[in-house]
Amino acid sequence: MPRIINFHDIYDDQWFENTLDVISEKFRIVPFSEIIKYYDGGKIPKNSVHLTIDDGHISTYSLIYPVLKRRGLNASIFVSPKIIRDRTNFWYFESAEFDKQQLKVCIAEVLNIELIKLDGLFPRSVMKTLSLNQNEEIIALYRQKFGAAVRECQYIDEKQLAELNQSGVFQIGAHTMNHPILANETDAQSEFEIVESVKLLSEMLDKKIDTFA
Repeated sequence: MPRIINFHDIYDDQWFENTLDVISEKFRIVPFSEIIKYYDGGKIPKNSVHLTIDDGHISTYSLIYPVLKRRGLNASIFVSPKIIRDRTNFWYFESAEFDKQQLKVCIAEVLNIELIKLDGLFPRSVMKTLSLNQNEEIIALYRQKFGAAVRECQYIDEKQLAELNQSGVFQIGAHTMNHPILANETDAQSEFEIVESVKLLSEMLDKKIDTFA
């Protein structure tokens, strides 16, 4: 079975170069077509590995893309089209720099629990157990209470997405609309997040999108 190695945002292109060097010493980096071939019953080398990048952080365009292009390598990227279209950030990125204790105050208030019950817990780990609506409510409350500004969008824009799509370097797939933790959502909300992200991304790129992560 081929391996999948996943990346998210990176902040050092030399680190990425070095990581690819290590991977290449042990594995044959293959495009997504080889993964499809395997699951269609075809044979590929046992040491095959495919690279994937989640979320569409700007570093996908500014750091990862140039390195892969220069090396002649392919990868898959999975993006949330709503985030790209609306120029917003995922909930977890918006809350990343919040003061931990102040964030706990907001979590406790939204969940209607005593603050002491959050002692010893990392607040954003708690948020990963909640629904998207709850997390958005927590972030809105934090901004109201503590005056936190909306962060500048940290993800690729539509023009950059189109360039990546046309580059031949990437297979592009959908990654939900808002990046909730699907296990925390209702079946109806999960279906919306998945189906609508595939539909919207297909419209934005004017092509059929048939992969999702």
